[in-house]
Amino acid sequence: MVNYQSSLADRQKSKQQQKYTRKQLERLTTLQLRDICYREKLVKGIANSLDRLAFIETILKFRGANEDYLIKIYNAAGFERLAQLVQKNLGEPLFNKSPIHNPAKLTIYSGLAIEKRDEYKVITSDSLVLESNVLLVDENKKLCAIFYLLPTEAEDSFYLCMEKGMHHALSNQKNYKLLYFGQRESEYLFDVYMENEQNLQIPLDYYETEMPNVIVQSLVETKTTLAIDFGTSNTTVGAYLTDDYLPVVPEHDVLHNHIRLNDINLVTFLNTEGVRDVIVPTVIGIADCENPDELIYEYGYTALRDATYMSGSQINSVFYGLKRWIHSYDEQEEVIDYAGNLTMVQRGEIIRQYLLFLIRQAEQQLKCQIKKLHISSPVKLKQQHLMMFRELLPEYDLEMSDALDEGVAVLYNTIANQIEKNHFEEGIPYQALIIDCGGGTTDLSSCQFEIKDTQLTYQVAIQTTFENGDTNFGGNNLTYRIMQYLKILFVDYYKNGKRTNHLEDILQVMVNDVYRFVDKNGVEALYSSLQTKYEEAEIMLPTMYQQYRHQSYPDYQKIRGNYYTLWRIAEEIKQSFYHKTGVSRVGLNVESGPDLDHYILKNQSFRLALRKNEQLEFVYEIPGLVLNLEEINGVLKGDIYRIIKSFLEAFYIDNSLQAYSIIKMTGQSCRIELFRDAIKEFVAGRSIEFRQKDNDVKDLKLSCLFGAIRYLQDRKTGKIQAKIEHAVPMTPYRIYGLTHHQKEITLIAGNEKLTQTHGHISRHSQVEEMMFYLQSETGEVKSKYCYSNDRDSYEAITYEEINSAYTKHIPQEAVDIILDGEVKFFVYAEESQWGFYVLPISRELGKLYMCKPIFYPFENENWEMNFFDGTY
Repeated sequence: MVNYQSSLADRQKSKQQQKYTRKQLERLTTLQLRDICYREKLVKGIANSLDRLAFIETILKFRGANEDYLIKIYNAAGFERLAQLVQKNLGEPLFNKSPIHNPAKLTIYSGLAIEKRDEYKVITSDSLVLESNVLLVDENKKLCAIFYLLPTEAEDSFYLCMEKGMHHALSNQKNYKLLYFGQRESEYLFDVYMENEQNLQIPLDYYETEMPNVIVQSLVETKTTLAIDFGTSNTTVGAYLTDDYLPVVPEHDVLHNHIRLNDINLVTFLNTEGVRDVIVPTVIGIADCENPDELIYEYGYTALRDATYMSGSQINSVFYGLKRWIHSYDEQEEVIDYAGNLTMVQRGEIIRQYLLFLIRQAEQQLKCQIKKLHISSPVKLKQQHLMMFRELLPEYDLEMSDALDEGVAVLYNTIANQIEKNHFEEGIPYQALIIDCGGGTTDLSSCQFEIKDTQLTYQVAIQTTFENGDTNFGGNNLTYRIMQYLKILFVDYYKNGKRTNHLEDILQVMVNDVYRFVDKNGVEALYSSLQTKYEEAEIMLPTMYQQYRHQSYPDYQKIRGNYYTLWRIAEEIKQSFYHKTGVSRVGLNVESGPDLDHYILKNQSFRLALRKNEQLEFVYEIPGLVLNLEEINGVLKGDIYRIIKSFLEAFYIDNSLQAYSIIKMTGQSCRIELFRDAIKEFVAGRSIEFRQKDNDVKDLKLSCLFGAIRYLQDRKTGKIQAKIEHAVPMTPYRIYGLTHHQKEITLIAGNEKLTQTHGHISRHSQVEEMMFYLQSETGEVKSKYCYSNDRDSYEAITYEEINSAYTKHIPQEAVDIILDGEVKFFVYAEESQWGFYVLPISRELGKLYMCKPIFYPFENENWEMNFFDGTY
């Protein structure tokens, strides 16, 4: 390798070759990127059309600033080489008085990183000090640790950071110093560390500052329980921290308000805009699966960003809606990484890795080791979720017997607020309906609660019942509906050069008539015209990429990119109108105007693949559209009215709605005013707990998490003594089987309490398969279940043993009449399981034989909508 100082000098002279980082380029418009290509004479970039992504990649290839010179991965040999360099060939400090100021105290937690959010701020007046490596040495110049600098918002300050797993070896001598380097010197350190540079004889200029107090702190286990609200689309995490949650409280973090003692602490996650958010997408991606035993994952916002912005060119596996795998988490998924490597991984392992990511983020922020967990679950699938979590996280102490379901957690938060504000009447029973509209599902629960203020505590009695639910309606459905509308508008624009279609043309129903139309004709009829036009738009702007999975791979990539590009825009439109206040008009690729409140795709990459002459060709022109709140409301109005109608109409008809003093709406999607408008069709608006605040969307999502945390803390301190009872839910499904004459035999009756209905059906004992059918309230057969009758799995049993274990479900008279050579399939349900069991008992030569019961869930992912499988 040529002399390092000489090569640096040559680079210093080449001022005309300005370097750019990806972050800098992503902030520029397409025209600004094109201007850079002209200015830097990058012919390849100019030759391409207005392809923003191609511009960025071309500039980075030829004029990209190397962002990989920060030492982040521990390498023992590299650490030793730097130690030798510092000992033998370090130059002299640049100034007697360093222009750099750093904190006087630094705490390194074993097993944790030091991140921007820890706010170890370094201030400098020297413009040569940029993002660079920093060395910690003792007074004898022994290398003790390696850090690096990342910029803050201010020009003259940086954050001192260290990657998790980086080696540190503190000295007995406490006179530590931090050595700072210019960018060229820092790159040289990196090359030495990575063994790209063999010459260790070059003295390095550096700045030196005192670091009088460096502490290495082991991570201590806390007794505090970490609460997780594991959602279909988004997840939240938090814990209540008392002033003794650790033997030694992290002073630095308390001082900078990263940790708030005797309060709820919400775990934050870095979003795509570089800002920390208390909500993280329930999304996980595969970054590297070359080694099947050590997969590298991407989580949350990082996985979501790569799925949306890179889907047209890179094709790694990204998984949404992990919660939907509750009944199939033992199945295998084929995954692919950015390099095209393929492997198989169990779904449960993917869920586990996402949960571990949440726990690691909490440990990083709270500076403690976490062992106790509370994970909220949907009311009807509570036990299934808890058993799955316990199986996937065996090393953690998971709250089981006292775990709250999501509905009760939301209600408990409301009750705790009433007690805190003294807004309750003692001894008076309250009745509440809770509508929880999340990202993928919507549930309705009814609750009755009563509060008593005793001499010792507040006694709260809660009785809750699952009333209804829709596994196929949530925030994603609304995003998809907007995406359908956008796709139609985009094709209209590309065909005509302008927008010619409007909502009434597409929906063919006046917005003011939507409720009446749905009442008379149903929601499918309302959207039939939109669905037809959406399918017609597929010819020019295809998005159903699943159809191309086994065809042209480039076409598959392009069409997948189409879907995620439209989805991203639709989601941003939804966020703009319903998660912000005062937004009534949104512009896409239009000049700013006084009547526009928000702009979509501003300074963002854009391209779609349109079918022209049987070929898919990229276009980079963003359609110039203005969308207003009224038309987006019109697009969503029917869907929202349909779900509210399905939940509340029965209550309205039997006049029982008036008994409910509270209608609580929770979940991010309930921020949309259309939910309240729809409820007003059935009940007075004054009883609806629905607030309009700037942060209301987060309040709605966080109410479940807050309820769980407050319940755990109140139980611990004895402030509130809660007695929670779950009433047996009514089953909306009928389970039946067919005799050999094809006659239907009802085994579990619909619209009856889950535990009060059971039945049986017989076959000859040599039968190999038995079919069971699930029928919805509309009479539609939603699922078929095939029971495999394995004769080798039967074991001898007495009736006394059967009676002691299954008294409620298997009557003696039904067993007594089993004939030799007959197998009787008993079908029953348990209160805590949303599904049914099949238990076969047979008789051979006068003896009874039984096989272990098999559980079948009422609902499964085969009849749930998955908006990320390429079929929509």
